[in-house]
Amino acid sequence: MADPHAYRIAFIGNSFLWSYDRWSTSIPGIVEHRLKQNAKPGAQDRKFVVTPYIFPGSPIVAMAGYANVVLGETHAADLVVLNVATSNLFGMSGLSASATSEQIIAAEPSWTKQLTESLREADAALRKDGITLVVVTTPLPENISPAESLWNRLQSVDGQTTASFQIGDSMNRAVKQSGVAFLDGWSVFEAESRSPQHSALFGTQDIHFSPHGRAVLANALAAYLEQTKPWRK
Repeated sequence: MADPHAYRIAFIGNSFLWSYDRWSTSIPGIVEHRLKQNAKPGAQDRKFVVTPYIFPGSPIVAMAGYANVVLGETHAADLVVLNVATSNLFGMSGLSASATSEQIIAAEPSWTKQLTESLREADAALRKDGITLVVVTTPLPENISPAESLWNRLQSVDGQTTASFQIGDSMNRAVKQSGVAFLDGWSVFEAESRSPQHSALFGTQDIHFSPHGRAVLANALAAYLEQTKPWRK
């Protein structure tokens, strides 16, 4: 039986959401801990429960479809947080399952339209079931800096590439056009990468977030939720 005091947050993403980490240092784990820790007096009876749903290598349309068909129809959550990473664009309209940054930029008119429509459809379906949808966008390491994925860059036949935020700008515009509430994780990572002596945001050999990168994203998302308070709606 569901806990009537629980505010259930379903966190959907690919392997960037959860990879080689414990619950206490994972993105959903940090978000859950911070929301519980910062609950204001009088709200102690609300129990924040974050449940991750991991879809390795899946395009965003598949994850959005799962949210509105499965989570929505079963009323399994009060809030759905959907992570849209650059890698979630792979396999979308006009893109292969291993698209390069250049191919993503070239196919922008096609995948941005599909992204907007997919999120708009998911948002409408979830709203009918009383569920709020929030999107958080995030980059790949090479989108931020060649140094963020240094080992892969050294091994690559393409050599060092110049970081480009064009993908993030296009992704964020597509999300905005859907009308869905969202957190611009690209700006979060860019700001952190420009801070003096910042720690690596991604692994040098593994392209997933580093422990520091997970904490940066999780704290930014928790702060966003604490500010917007979707549980009051």
